[in-house]
Amino acid sequence: MWPTLLEALFLVTLNLKCLIGPNLSLGIIIINFVLLIFPCPSSNSDLFPPWFGCGFLTAVFSLSGLSLCSVALALVLLSMQCRRGLEAFPLLPLSDLLSNAVHRAQYMHLVAAETYTEFERQYVPEEKRNYHKSAASVSCQSESLPAPTDKGDAQQRSDTELLAYSLLLIQSWVNSVQTSRVFSTADRVYDKMRDLEEGIYALTKVLEDGGSFQAFASLKFSYDRFEGNLRSNEALMKNYGLLACFKKDMHKVETYLKVMNCKRFAESNCTV
Repeated sequence: MWPTLLEALFLVTLNLKCLIGPNLSLGIIIINFVLLIFPCPSSNSDLFPPWFGCGFLTAVFSLSGLSLCSVALALVLLSMQCRRGLEAFPLLPLSDLLSNAVHRAQYMHLVAAETYTEFERQYVPEEKRNYHKSAASVSCQSESLPAPTDKGDAQQRSDTELLAYSLLLIQSWVNSVQTSRVFSTADRVYDKMRDLEEGIYALTKVLEDGGSFQAFASLKFSYDRFEGNLRSNEALMKNYGLLACFKKDMHKVETYLKVMNCKRFAESNCTV
């Protein structure tokens, strides 16, 4: 509802400015500063500070003497952008937000497992599979995180930790899956990853407690991109290793979110 109200106020202001002329500039400035205290709710954008809302921009335009008519399109587009971040996960109860995130995590774990199995079947001989799975040198970047390693460990962690590590794991893969031909529908996998990221971020905003989540920012990392040319053995094994890590990490995210859901809403009947 916020974007709709904001757009309505903006259009009223715009019409007054355009039709009646500069005589109402002071009144328009006042309206703009009213809008200033109601910045647009946005998604997980780090590009602007929290106070950088639609009202702030309209106030700047008015005080600088620029015509609101000349920036109408820009502000309408900004208002639409404010709404975009809320569409995937609108204002819902915590239980619904968490349930949606769990379902998306389950889907991503399934995609990761199926892609890994299919890649292994097509490209990796049996002897290399056994070596790869038993080699002590094979590890994932996510193992450097002080994150839970199993269900029991996850049950001892706070919801803040579970969400923070889930978000870190998802964000570490977003660039890697965006254009990869390893996945049969890379664009869909990327979209689903971003949906899950939005869902987890929505949960962090609900549980925000004095910047606790910012404490995990220094742990951010990114995986390498998948190789597009699979003619070399090195490229094949690199992708095989990345898919193994992708499957592990999606399983972790699914586990963390399920544990959190069980602790909050399933009580003693929790099963993960």
